[in-house]
Amino acid sequence: MPEDFKEVRRRWSRSIVAARGWRHPRFAERYEAGNREAVWRDLHKRDLRKRTSQEVFDDAVACVRLTMRRVRANIELLADGLAERGYAFCTPTQVHIPPSPSDLATLATLDDRYGPLPLTLRLFYEEVGSVDFRQSPDQLVHEWDDPEVSASSLEALGEYDPLYLTPVADLAEDAERELPRLCRNFLDPPGSGRLKCWLAPDECHKANCSGAEDYHVYLPEPAVDFPLVGAWVGKPGRILGNAKQYPWPKAFGPSEFFLSHLRECFLNAGFRGKSNPEDEGSGRRLPPQWAPLRQFGTKLLPV
Repeated sequence: MPEDFKEVRRRWSRSIVAARGWRHPRFAERYEAGNREAVWRDLHKRDLRKRTSQEVFDDAVACVRLTMRRVRANIELLADGLAERGYAFCTPTQVHIPPSPSDLATLATLDDRYGPLPLTLRLFYEEVGSVDFRQSPDQLVHEWDDPEVSASSLEALGEYDPLYLTPVADLAEDAERELPRLCRNFLDPPGSGRLKCWLAPDECHKANCSGAEDYHVYLPEPAVDFPLVGAWVGKPGRILGNAKQYPWPKAFGPSEFFLSHLRECFLNAGFRGKSNPEDEGSGRRLPPQWAPLRQFGTKLLPV
């Protein structure tokens, strides 16, 4: 049935208050000190729909910003390094587009009309911009197209889910298109429906073949981080599996946080990995085997 978006935004809003004197978690300070895993476990557990002090919220924003600056440094290093080693990008002019003043204005409008956006997504757009590591179809070879063709590890690299995030202008256009179609199930309470907005092709569509679910985000999303809808990677962790904090687990399936997706991509020098055809449905990914990728291991910043 049709959904009232004003009610949706009320239901999916943050509760930030001016209260002081609460125990300060020091997210940014701990992150800079190297306690990244523990900090992000704490951030993922924090429900910003519950009463949160402005001081704690600002600290969370600062920590996410620090994280995304490291993400940008890694993307810049990979964009240059992959090309130098012979990897052909699908659209060389769009491999990494830093945020422009126009992008930041679009982001502010998007957050004002359809947000709040999750902090990781908003700060990615503020600090990084957009990224497209897809492989050129002129270089990509599908072994399954012709059994007699043997693709090298470089020629098959585009099948390993290269890193991609759509420009913020495209996300804003998609949110605007989705709004007139917004609805909820009859038995669900008012405000349950959210906008399902497109972020990236899935691993199959990135490799120019038939796929299933592309990668999306539900908006509004008041959380620090968000489930990357459509990223079929096995069972969600205990935090992401908490239906009270992250409702609709059936809607995004076995997924992962956006930050987890970025981390896994950097472990493979820009590629999330390929679903195992011999273990279909498990969600486990196979890492790419192109040897030059291992040269980035000690150069990329841990996030």
